[in-house]
Amino acid sequence: MINSNSQPISRTSSIDSTTGERRTLSRDVDVMKSRMVSGERQISISSNRPATTILATDHLLNPNHDPDRISTCCGLKLTGNAKTLLISTFLFLTITTGQYFAAIAASSIALKADCVSMLVDALSYIGNLFAECTPNPDTKKRLELAMSGVSFALLLYFTADFLMESLENTGHVMCNCDTSFSEDPTTCWLADNKSKVIGEDNCEPDEEVNAYIVLGFALGGLVFDFISLYAYKKFSTEEGERASISGAGPYEHKHHHHVGDDPLKHRHKEEESEESHDSNVNMLSALMHIGSDLLRSTTTFVESLILLYVTDVDSVKVDGWCALIVCSLIALGAVWSVGVWAKEVWVFCMKSEDDEEEQKRYNLLVDSV
Repeated sequence: MINSNSQPISRTSSIDSTTGERRTLSRDVDVMKSRMVSGERQISISSNRPATTILATDHLLNPNHDPDRISTCCGLKLTGNAKTLLISTFLFLTITTGQYFAAIAASSIALKADCVSMLVDALSYIGNLFAECTPNPDTKKRLELAMSGVSFALLLYFTADFLMESLENTGHVMCNCDTSFSEDPTTCWLADNKSKVIGEDNCEPDEEVNAYIVLGFALGGLVFDFISLYAYKKFSTEEGERASISGAGPYEHKHHHHVGDDPLKHRHKEEESEESHDSNVNMLSALMHIGSDLLRSTTTFVESLILLYVTDVDSVKVDGWCALIVCSLIALGAVWSVGVWAKEVWVFCMKSEDDEEEQKRYNLLVDSV
């Protein structure tokens, strides 16, 4: 497993029959986003919306919150995590496909760009579904990190592509291609009253951006984002209440005895400050992703209102500027996530003794079968 100092909010725990260790299923929204499958394994993604969907899907498919519970579906044995990933992958691929074709129909680059992060996240689910079905811990880690790396590469590529297209559209000039104003049917009129041959530069029949389609998907995105905000508030509040209940008073001196196998060893509460700090970083990361998603949805929502209520506006140029904002927000989130992924790769390359012992236990188990 990829080790991390952050401590997720856990609802339940189960005993791993292979290692005899206690495993927990995270209920922290950010850890659902960064670890996604189990309370120990990290999977970085670019948006907070999938984390909320994963959380809801897990509650529906795995009501007892046991990630190791195995059930049979179509002759295949699936754990609770595998079922959650499978359904969530199908759900997000369906949503992303629908939005992309709607974006084509609406002639909106902003909607297309918003599809990128969801598509990449869905692809990461597929990779981690394979990892979930892989019993070898070392192979599992490699699959997770490799798929995350491929996902980020695709995210950056498509974001850069849409960014260039949106930059081009910000310089769009409205073109009235009503040939009745000219004796030559191959010419049209630009907004600056200059004529050009159809197909030259920006002079071509314009495809207006459909404001109603943009509005519909913007509202859908806002619903997702407000659910994410509610979940963030709920889980962060629960964490604060737990900390206040278990926290020591100003003159109390908390100990955690029996560290390791030595009953005489203990650690002080103050020594857990690093873990508390990492937990705060996780919550800050979650809030940043929620804020990025909310800004993207708000951008497309404002775009739809401008297109609906502002007359004689160049819809292509408006959509270009909105797409530029959306791509910039995705790029900022990607930079953060790539940093997290790079840290995970570093931790994997610098394997601890615990990781090596876990691999040895797995090898012994395989040899004994």
